[in-house]
Amino acid sequence: MEKFVKIDEIIKKLLKKYGISEELKFLYDVWELVLGKDMAEKIKLCGIKNDELLVSVESAIYHHHLKLNQNEYLQKINELLLNNNFNCEFKKIKVVKK
Repeated sequence: MEKFVKIDEIIKKLLKKYGISEELKFLYDVWELVLGKDMAEKIKLCGIKNDELLVSVESAIYHHHLKLNQNEYLQKINELLLNNNFNCEFKKIKVVKK
């Protein structure tokens, strides 16, 4: 008889295998939650550097949208991270790719 494995166990093993921490995965989940799935596909989180979130944007329209909403996004992201016991605060969203 085959042994079934929970999907979350498989995901954790894959993340570990590819060097992605659970904290980083959580940050990507928070990014999508705050921006919404559609917008998160247009403004993609690429990584972090110090207190900056690094993103790529699909076009100038989304770059402009990001600039207009950056403070709101940062506030919500930092609040969610703090509420989940993450001891970090991001101060800027930097576009690294267009």
